[in-house]
Amino acid sequence: MQTCPQCSGKMIAVNQKFKPPKKSDLKGWKIVSLLVENGYTFDSAYSEIAKNVFLKVSYPKTLSEAEEFIKLHKER
Repeated sequence: MQTCPQCSGKMIAVNQKFKPPKKSDLKGWKIVSLLVENGYTFDSAYSEIAKNVFLKVSYPKTLSEAEEFIKLHKER
């Protein structure tokens, strides 16, 4: 595991297409933190809409959407 050269915290690998929020966007970083802590690394996410039929979904934009996203996808 690597450590951050700025804060010495642990670094977590996320998808290269991940677009981080601005440094000052504390709500955005809280959403990112919640998702990463629950195992989401911003790879493509899919939801099963019918048996063996999947639809690509977007990552949440609000904290309440993130909590629902985690709840919905953990059940599957």
